[in-house]
Amino acid sequence: YSTTPPPPSQYRAPPDMSRGEGSGDGRTARGNPTAVLLGRFPQPRIGSPRRAGGERPADDSVRHRYLNRLGYTPLRFQRPDSPRFMIGDSYNPSLTPVQTQRYPSYGSMGSLATEEKEVIDRTHPLGAGGMASSTFNLLGATVGAGALALPYAFCICGIFAGTLMMILAALLCIYTIRLLIKCRNMTKLCSYEDLAQHCFGRRFARFVEANILIFCFGTCVAYLIAIADIVVPIAKEVLHASAFSELGSKPVVIGVLAIGLLTPLSMVESVNELIFANMFGIFVFVALVSSVFYCAFLSPRISDPPPLSDAIFGTGSTWGIMSAVPMICYSFCCHINVFSIYTELQRPSIRRMSTVVCASCIVAVSLYMILAVSGMYQFGYNTNEDILTNLGHNSPAMAITQLLMAANIGLSFPMNVYPSRFTLEMLLFSDAKPSAMRRYLMTLSFVGLAAIVAIAVPNITTVFSILGGSSAVLVSFVLPAAFYLHLTTGSLVSTQNIKVSILLAMAIIFGVVTTGSSIALAAFPELAKS
Repeated sequence: YSTTPPPPSQYRAPPDMSRGEGSGDGRTARGNPTAVLLGRFPQPRIGSPRRAGGERPADDSVRHRYLNRLGYTPLRFQRPDSPRFMIGDSYNPSLTPVQTQRYPSYGSMGSLATEEKEVIDRTHPLGAGGMASSTFNLLGATVGAGALALPYAFCICGIFAGTLMMILAALLCIYTIRLLIKCRNMTKLCSYEDLAQHCFGRRFARFVEANILIFCFGTCVAYLIAIADIVVPIAKEVLHASAFSELGSKPVVIGVLAIGLLTPLSMVESVNELIFANMFGIFVFVALVSSVFYCAFLSPRISDPPPLSDAIFGTGSTWGIMSAVPMICYSFCCHINVFSIYTELQRPSIRRMSTVVCASCIVAVSLYMILAVSGMYQFGYNTNEDILTNLGHNSPAMAITQLLMAANIGLSFPMNVYPSRFTLEMLLFSDAKPSAMRRYLMTLSFVGLAAIVAIAVPNITTVFSILGGSSAVLVSFVLPAAFYLHLTTGSLVSTQNIKVSILLAMAIIFGVVTTGSSIALAAFPELAKS
């Protein structure tokens, strides 16, 4: 595909209201496949300022470079000097660079030639966009450091309530992703932010972007705490008899790791440079689950298991349970990645995407259950907020597992810095020329602020509880239901919408209650005993 903007003659004129092209309901007008993108927002004036003599200046701004790399114009960045993929005289917003390279020749809008369908049918499932690779990508977006607090959450809630919440969270994850795919098919939009803008306007899209920014920032804070939980005991053991013993403290370790290691690693200009971290992360997580299972059932016990009643029904107070449940919700927050995975899926459909989501959630629930039950059984009442601090590093296998987990978290760290930096850069410097110095300063400021918060936060569960009750619930449950209700016809209590309306109401109540409980418990730790 070409990154050169098409000539002004190929840009579509503003919608003709007399033909229904700019209908206020935002739905596609008859005979106009692009009205969904053009109907609700005023279109900019065609063309751009010219220099003296009629020469059009070259656009080398941050926005233009990003759109050239992305390959299509998201709704929130539409302007006449942006590159677009055209099909004849119509713009196809769902066409990504991967699909353009895979299917270079299109006929009419939304249809493929016979030979192209045969090419799709012969594509290997492990190739780009195959069922297996899509499942693998979604699983990589789901499992991660959030699972480190699951044994502690199960110790508080008990196996009975913890298992019910785990299965319920997985089922809701499958259901809300299905809602997102339905909304995507109705609007033909390619990102979560574009869908938010199409449904509720540009200001609400900014709110969603801010929420995603907070989620990424909180995840970076949790990652720093998790790495410190691994490195601090090793540093103290190595330095305890030397004059540099103070260098093994948590603030020093977080500061050195953040500025000396994670900041340079996060300076990458493109997230594709770290795409291998996804595969590495899944294998390391499986190794962690295997190590905890081995410690629990195949090695000598460290402590006595809790009584059967405590194991089944938990040992936490009401406040503790209300802060533990969001940790489980946080472990299933993958909805931001759904659009890119679905767009690159071979023969994308709701049925095929549902198969991908179900397979991913089944594997994730299986790994989570093994990790949570094994950790709780092995360490009993001594289960810590971060299971890595229970494993220790006395045996070579445990030491290797912890080091691999630290490396995995370190490689995953830039995956959260990059979208955060991009959001801030597009918000503040979208029309400025790309600057390496600005990128370095923004990365350093973001990571440095995350390090300061990580030093101040007592443990990893505080971060997961607050994020799980606020950002994760909003992105995973509240907004998918709100998008679907906005795009469909009928009242909120109609047969078609009643289930989604109930989900929306319950998700809002759950998010408010659990977020308030988590903040109260972080401010007043004594509530955990009440």
